[in-house]
Amino acid sequence: MKSADMTMTVAHARILKILVLLAAFLLAVSSRLPNASAQEAVGAPFTLTDSTGKIVRSTDFKGKWMLIYFGYSHCADLCPTELEEMIDALRQIGPEAKRVQPIFITIDPERDKGQYLSDYVAQFDDRLIGLGGTPQQVAIVAANYGIRFNKILQSDGNYSFKHTSNIFVVNPDGHYQATFSHMSDAYMIASKMLELISKQRGS
Repeated sequence: MKSADMTMTVAHARILKILVLLAAFLLAVSSRLPNASAQEAVGAPFTLTDSTGKIVRSTDFKGKWMLIYFGYSHCADLCPTELEEMIDALRQIGPEAKRVQPIFITIDPERDKGQYLSDYVAQFDDRLIGLGGTPQQVAIVAANYGIRFNKILQSDGNYSFKHTSNIFVVNPDGHYQATFSHMSDAYMIASKMLELISKQRGS
């Protein structure tokens, strides 16, 4: 009888341990999942200005997919590389690319503005739109997309930025759809966009 009680006690202990581990696992997983408010913030409507000073709203692109990248023109290699991948993806998409609007939002609006901003985006593709605004406006939009950036002062008086490098997808209804990390190449972006466009047309 004592042996049976001992066996039951050991079994209960093991079950309790498993339940504790399971609870810890579920807690860890849930803490990494974005909550509803965080998901709503990503892709929130924005109001910025283009290189001519014209006000541009995210609602202006309703009906189109948006590919959005945050960066700055004085970026040595990361930003131009990501923009090249984004534009190359549009070339790979082919005719369906007419449904997509590529957008570059500068995190350095004090330098990236006017004709300078216009010339910068034009070197990648005529379809690419450059947007900026006041530093405050840009900071709000960047925060809504989870973009972090820090200005790094240099000894010669110039500065650079350390920043998050992601390409965001916003669907034709203006809602956040997906994120491509800086590890995503043009083929990956094009493949996913074709999949999303196909699903949207079939719905």
